[in-house]
Amino acid sequence: MRTMGVVSLGLVVSAGCFALPGVAMAQSADADTASYDRTEVLAPRGALELGFEGGYTQPFGELADGVPVGDIAKSGGAAGINIGYRFTPRWALSLYGQFHESSVEDNLPGDVDVRGVSTGVMGTFHTRPYMVVDPYLSLGTGYRAFFIARSQELNETLHGFQLARAMFGVDFRVSEDVALGPQVGADVNMFVSDKVEDRNMTSVDSVRPSTFIFAGVGGRFDIGGRRIADDDDLPVPAAGPKPARRTDSATGVRIDQGILTACGISTPRAYFAFDSADVKAADTSTLNLVAQCFTTGPLKGKSLQVIGHADPRGTDAYNQKLGKSRAVSVEEFLVARGVADEKVVTGSHGEAEATDDPSEFAFDRRVDIQLVK
Repeated sequence: MRTMGVVSLGLVVSAGCFALPGVAMAQSADADTASYDRTEVLAPRGALELGFEGGYTQPFGELADGVPVGDIAKSGGAAGINIGYRFTPRWALSLYGQFHESSVEDNLPGDVDVRGVSTGVMGTFHTRPYMVVDPYLSLGTGYRAFFIARSQELNETLHGFQLARAMFGVDFRVSEDVALGPQVGADVNMFVSDKVEDRNMTSVDSVRPSTFIFAGVGGRFDIGGRRIADDDDLPVPAAGPKPARRTDSATGVRIDQGILTACGISTPRAYFAFDSADVKAADTSTLNLVAQCFTTGPLKGKSLQVIGHADPRGTDAYNQKLGKSRAVSVEEFLVARGVADEKVVTGSHGEAEATDDPSEFAFDRRVDIQLVK
């Protein structure tokens, strides 16, 4: 085994990922259904995520056969940043970088400083992205360097692989685009080469594993992308008599009778998913007929009004905004198909006309299209 002068250690880095807008929601069902209280958030998708972390680090293991890490470095502090992309609410991929500085053993000769850096790529899985409290797991791999700076002797740098890095954390959504929370983790490293100042780099003959644990706090900022929600986690009403459904309309787009008659539309249909402003691809045929009617058909040159609605889950302000987004989505759909922009007026009633019956929530997520007289 090659003898190493003084070797150092590095710490395992942070976890970084991202986050997103929070909306506190509470819902009470009627006597025929279960009551429940939930706190849900919108989760980011297609967003750039900037993360940071800081905390405590402690090394264990050996830098080489017979050279314990603890003989060189003790506990220390670390700070890091990461930048990534949130593909879906549950999955993100990031590049990370971290710097650490450790205290040293008292028996080391002279004035010695021990510090290090690590960098690599990591993937993150969020277990509850639609909740205010969102546990996540990050796994990564990369490069690690360990610096030993001496005031009276030559400096030394060890280079190696961060074979695996695992980080577990919990995001607490504090605003629409910001999350903060605790993190704990560890990595496994192999230092394979040693470079002493003014000398050629040499290989570590007897490579041994070392690990660095981390405990601290981290945060992330979500930039761009979209904020979406999913009703997969919504509670299921208790078994009981099923309420009668509305009879005034059975669709998510309610079109004024004057438009239906003039345009020859018999089955208006276009639903919105929970917390979404996107018209489903399978339900666009009705809006295509409306666009055709207002561009080349009987209502050419006429104006129409598009009013968006939302179900009652969420705050009044948030649902007002969501209703407006749905109306704008329909407006953009019609304008893209030739309807003059100045002929479409959009508005939102939010949850003003919604019911508290979960069986009617799909109807509440709709737009009304009306002819402007």
